[in-house]
Amino acid sequence: MPKSLLILCLISSFIWITSCDHSVHRVDPDNVDNEANLYWDIKDVNILAKEMLSSLESHRLAAQQPPAKIAVYKVKNSTQEPLINTKDITETIITELIRFGSYDVITGADELGAIQQFEDYQEDEYGGLGGGSQEVYPEYAMLGHISDFKKAGQGIRDNAYKFTLKLTHIKSRRIIWQETKDIRKQQSQ
Repeated sequence: MPKSLLILCLISSFIWITSCDHSVHRVDPDNVDNEANLYWDIKDVNILAKEMLSSLESHRLAAQQPPAKIAVYKVKNSTQEPLINTKDITETIITELIRFGSYDVITGADELGAIQQFEDYQEDEYGGLGGGSQEVYPEYAMLGHISDFKKAGQGIRDNAYKFTLKLTHIKSRRIIWQETKDIRKQQSQ
């Protein structure tokens, strides 16, 4: 009897293990189910970058020759969610600006330290930058800010995010373009 019980347990275990789907598969980030996620996700990043920057693509500045030089600075996170990856949001914004082809995108100040270290290394190692370096200074600064508003009551949790992007002329400090986008998510408790 114990031998048949052991065989039955082994067969049952084998069937249970092989019936579980442990495979990993890719999903389209644009098809994220908003109902399943009350918090910030990749679809929110894509919405912000594509929808918000679309008006900048047709802005009068896009036709400027030579192209306007824009430094994109890291998005500031003022939400109650410290895990929002503002570096990825910033990189998505930079990617969209480059795709437009109408602007010269320049590294923001938060990345200049790494570039400066590389230039210093080249100078020390090779006695100069070779070929002459030409510094490029931005005319405009792109700044981003994200904040959130959360409330719960009457069986509903409500998360709202406000994202603002603005383009400021550095010398005059005039804001020449600004977009704001609200993303709101609700979940029954």
